[in-house]
Amino acid sequence: MVSPGPAGPGPGPARPRIEHYLVGSSETTVLVRVAGQLGAEPDVSVRVVAGTRRQPSVLAVAMPAERAEQLRREYPDQLVVESDEPLEPYGVRDRP
Repeated sequence: MVSPGPAGPGPGPARPRIEHYLVGSSETTVLVRVAGQLGAEPDVSVRVVAGTRRQPSVLAVAMPAERAEQLRREYPDQLVVESDEPLEPYGVRDRP
């Protein structure tokens, strides 16, 4: 006879869908602060794509859409938060 195994707590809450964004600012101190906050969040991944770790100018951020909207509301005049989409649908292609 095969044992069904231990009963677990069942499926947990659904994880939010993660999307990719570019986050930029002309104010380095704001971007450093935001990068630190986002980096401490469990559903967020942050990479510096322009600038340095101490002086970033653009971040690539994987986060739920709700978090991106929250950033836009929190920093309306200090951050640009845009969806990171491939340029090919817009007629821009990588050169061979």
